[in-house]
Amino acid sequence: MRDQIRIEGPIVYNKRVLSFNLVFSPKVGRFFSSNRLVVEYPEDIDCVDKSVLRIPGLASLVTLAWCLGADVYIESMDKSFLDCLKIVKSVMKKWYPHLSFSTKIVTDPKTNSYKSNRFGLLFSGGLDSTSSYIKYRKKDLILISVSGKGTSIDKQLQDEKLLTPVYDKEEKLFLIKTNVEQVINERLVYEKFGLNWWMNLSHGIVLSGHCAPLTVVENVGSIILASSFTREFNYPWGSHPLIDNNLYWGNTRVVHDGFDTTRQEKIKHIIKEYVMETGKYPRLKVCSKYQLAGINCGKCEKCSRTIVGLLAEGIDPNKFGFKINSNTLSNIKKVLEAGGFFGRKGLSERPAKLVNRLYPIFEWEDIQQHLPKTLDHDLFGSEEFFGWFRDFDIRKKAEQIKASQIPKLLIYSYFDFLAPVSILLPKKMQSLLRRSFEVFFD
Repeated sequence: MRDQIRIEGPIVYNKRVLSFNLVFSPKVGRFFSSNRLVVEYPEDIDCVDKSVLRIPGLASLVTLAWCLGADVYIESMDKSFLDCLKIVKSVMKKWYPHLSFSTKIVTDPKTNSYKSNRFGLLFSGGLDSTSSYIKYRKKDLILISVSGKGTSIDKQLQDEKLLTPVYDKEEKLFLIKTNVEQVINERLVYEKFGLNWWMNLSHGIVLSGHCAPLTVVENVGSIILASSFTREFNYPWGSHPLIDNNLYWGNTRVVHDGFDTTRQEKIKHIIKEYVMETGKYPRLKVCSKYQLAGINCGKCEKCSRTIVGLLAEGIDPNKFGFKINSNTLSNIKKVLEAGGFFGRKGLSERPAKLVNRLYPIFEWEDIQQHLPKTLDHDLFGSEEFFGWFRDFDIRKKAEQIKASQIPKLLIYSYFDFLAPVSILLPKKMQSLLRRSFEVFFD
């Protein structure tokens, strides 16, 4: 008998909350941390056809089903969404030939039609989505955020309306809450397949799919999903034009926006020009810890990269939600020289670790490639920093291995490549190994 995942429901609570019951065969069950998927919307969605209400459920689980080769059973499904998944599956099959992709989706296809004259922007407050906001702000636009964990940012989004970065007009903010990241056992997916379930496989499909019921209620014909990369970063990623631009349901299509513009070009040609035109400074939320802490830490790789990118264009990061001082750039320089943002952790690298380490390298090189020939400012010691950074060999530093590092790199590689075998051990032993690995290496 083939492995199966059954998506039952959804039951609709209080006209706004979808609850899916998940039933799976024993071999599949270990890849789940919960058998219930819950999605909460800020508007009543109970009038939406069930074949569209089920899209968030299928979108959340389909990439895991492809990994496992498990068949998916779901009562009815929007026909367009089923068709687009076939295209996305063929793309990912070329990217990840070691995965099964033998999945069959057993369902009753249904065609849906509704008004679709508006735009919806998936908005996180980061630099990419803020750039897309500035580009589309004059359209009939709504902002949508999908939140999976942490109460700090949810409270800010709702009470302080931080999701509206500028105030040319009053866009409506829609906050969708989901427990999808608590449903999937991401650690086990990595150990078995060497891939990050969210970043390498799923976030484009999951984020877009969660918007489906709202697009019917709000007459949205285009969901804008901001690009993180350009074609120069030629690696598989969970949000990519070949994925996002092939997603559609009913009368709604997803648009992967900004693939032709690098992150530094967005700062120079979109963010900076907007500031010069309006005198307004969007508050950026780029930190990986923002979801929980509600602030940019100013020290992590993504914060540091954004700070350097803004300063390269003569923009004060403190006006965008950072707190930096005269020591910030010297501290960033020390970390870069030590390879701390992108140095190797192991001599050999599994796919997820390799790609997650490579993309910051491309982003830092992007800043270098777009540095002005001469700086017309010395904000926070910019002249000295960029005089050094202009000739800093990022790729060489990223691949540099010192003799003293070899024992640690070997040990890391040994334990990382043992990860697929660890799932055969008793659960207590698995937990002990994982905790030890995290303490010593993460």
